[in-house]
Amino acid sequence: MEIITDIEQLKCHFSYTPGSYEWWYFDLMDENKEYSCVIVFYFGFPFSPKYNKDYRKNKRYTAEDFPALTFCLYKKNKILINKHIIFNKYKFETFNESKSYRIKLDNNELYFTNDNGKIHIKIDLDIKTVRSKDFISAEFISTQILHYKTDLEKETNKCTHFWHPYSPKNNASIRIKKANQTSDIYFKGYSYHDHNWGTVPLFEDMNFWYWGRFLTDNFNGILYYTEPFLERCKKFNKLLLFNRDNELISKEMNYTFKIKTNYFFLKYPESIEGNTNNLSFKITNRNKLDNGPFYIRFLSDFRINYKGEITETKGITEFISPQRLKTRLLSPFINLKLKYYD
Repeated sequence: MEIITDIEQLKCHFSYTPGSYEWWYFDLMDENKEYSCVIVFYFGFPFSPKYNKDYRKNKRYTAEDFPALTFCLYKKNKILINKHIIFNKYKFETFNESKSYRIKLDNNELYFTNDNGKIHIKIDLDIKTVRSKDFISAEFISTQILHYKTDLEKETNKCTHFWHPYSPKNNASIRIKKANQTSDIYFKGYSYHDHNWGTVPLFEDMNFWYWGRFLTDNFNGILYYTEPFLERCKKFNKLLLFNRDNELISKEMNYTFKIKTNYFFLKYPESIEGNTNNLSFKITNRNKLDNGPFYIRFLSDFRINYKGEITETKGITEFISPQRLKTRLLSPFINLKLKYYD
């Protein structure tokens, strides 16, 4: 794992190595912790059974063959919208414009604007499905509060995954329109954005992946933990905790996991604990937003104790078991959630 902090790395890297991938991730939780949403743009969808099968057999496909979009909307732990769409390779375009960078995926657009070092983000979604009367449109707007610049040193090993946590705290809002819906859904709150890319499939390097974030007025934290599949990689365990002045007060953290099994026999962390000299925390994963054969997204409960000051809040966390992407028996269950559009 390598941490990237250069804001210029926001642009697509256009890797054409078989098995490569890249994604831009955005989530938003409303001020009352009732609504939350996740939006992801992909150049190379790393969870596609078709893409991963080809890598193991022929290596004919690259990231450009699997551009994709994810849009999920939740009310508490109930799914309202859950779309994972893989598009034709010619639907992915990028544009360098004055002070901005734009990604276009069919009728869906992602805009980055750099205003004196502060990132503004706008996403326009126009999702149509096979049923002509079923459509979703959304406008997501975000203004950066906290920007990772040089707070993190460059950490490099021989792994092939890059993490770019360029905008971990933002003020954001979203307005969603859906067919047959009498009124719009609108909410605002803190949002989190990051950017990941890799040059080989996730299952080549990683055995266990857990990520999560919480955003409050006083503390903002990002947990990132990966266990390697190969000896050439090393374990990556971080808790990046920022105080109310946006100062980085914690980076290293050792974790203890309590493991449970879902109905796909996927072993996942039911709870996570960690502590250092003046910091302890616990994450409890009772509420599953998305529950699958290799992946679970949670609406998690966070409890942080920093120098006796206790913060309790909710946040989004995700667990991935990359080795399960190689299991052919699970491919039909993964494909059930995917739509392929030309």
